[in-house]
Amino acid sequence: MLERVWNLDEADFKIGESKYQAYGIGPVGTLNNVSYESLELVTVLELISATGDLGKLLLIYKGVNLMEAWFPQERQISVPVSTSSTVFINSEIFLSWFKCNFPSSDKWQLLLLDGHSAYNMDEFMQALITEAHMIPIYFPSHMTNMLQSLDCGYFGLAKQKYHAFISEGFLEGLTPSKQLFFKGYFEKKDESFSKRVILGSWKKARLFLRNIDLAIESFHIQMN
Repeated sequence: MLERVWNLDEADFKIGESKYQAYGIGPVGTLNNVSYESLELVTVLELISATGDLGKLLLIYKGVNLMEAWFPQERQISVPVSTSSTVFINSEIFLSWFKCNFPSSDKWQLLLLDGHSAYNMDEFMQALITEAHMIPIYFPSHMTNMLQSLDCGYFGLAKQKYHAFISEGFLEGLTPSKQLFFKGYFEKKDESFSKRVILGSWKKARLFLRNIDLAIESFHIQMN
């Protein structure tokens, strides 16, 4: 039954740290001190189930049109990517991703999420219930960091892994960029998003339901 319980959340990743400062040995044995500043962000939307499965993610880059230079030349994976003038998710971007990538089921499912304005529009709510057979459960605004499984485990680990990746690349002379973020995020994704990590995130949030059908039945009773 837990395969029908999902958590949806988004997080902002810095393409580079607010300020890089790295040290390395120069060609004649001198100590080089180099720095780089970047405040550019990428928004990542992820979807996980209580049994450790992954839904289709979404990347949002700041910009108007997608550029080929933002991606590695030999890209092996197909990933939904969008652009936003603010880099943050909005209702239009979210609804477009939802209609093409959200898992549907013949049985009723539960979706646990925060109260972001992009997730509260009527069109999404209608499609969620009628097309995906999914009932939304919104966390209290002041408790999302404690109750969201994605916040309790995965996103923190993913940022640590990406930080290590980008720091190593910087020492090798690579400048943080959208292309490097894409490469680094997916290179470290398997480590950050293992089934063990996902299940541990749910356990940390203490959100395992004993009976999902009972929760769904209670929802229908309240709605009627």
